[in-house]
Amino acid sequence: MSRRQEIDVARHLTGEESPEERRAFEARLAADAGLARRLERRRRLWEGLELPPPAPAPPGFAARVAARARAAVAGDFAPLPGWARAAAGVALVAGTLAGVGLGRFASGATEVATTSAAGSAVWEEEESLAASYLAATATEEPPTGVESPR
Repeated sequence: MSRRQEIDVARHLTGEESPEERRAFEARLAADAGLARRLERRRRLWEGLELPPPAPAPPGFAARVAARARAAVAGDFAPLPGWARAAAGVALVAGTLAGVGLGRFASGATEVATTSAAGSAVWEEEESLAASYLAATATEEPPTGVESPR
């Protein structure tokens, strides 16, 4: 039996064929007595297969599972000792404070630069630079194949 025939027989036995494939295979079975005999042999083997009986659970398994479930419901965080939970809390608070401090420092530096006299001169210079850029780009033709941002 060819590899293709073996695959077709296995697909027929497991019901993996489409209705069209099933009709075509049954037509081949009617025309080929040897294929029909091989299918019948495979069918007897297939039907003789059984799964082994399930293995019993190990002794004490149910009690261990029930104890873990009770501990989880009671909110027991036994996997972490007390010092580890405290260290995690301290790290969380320190990280939050550091983030808030850095945020205030960064926003404070911007406010100082824009409110000082030198800062407003820089701001005006940036405004005029931006205006000159926009004026220069307004007269340019965009490159071919590139859409204008205007």
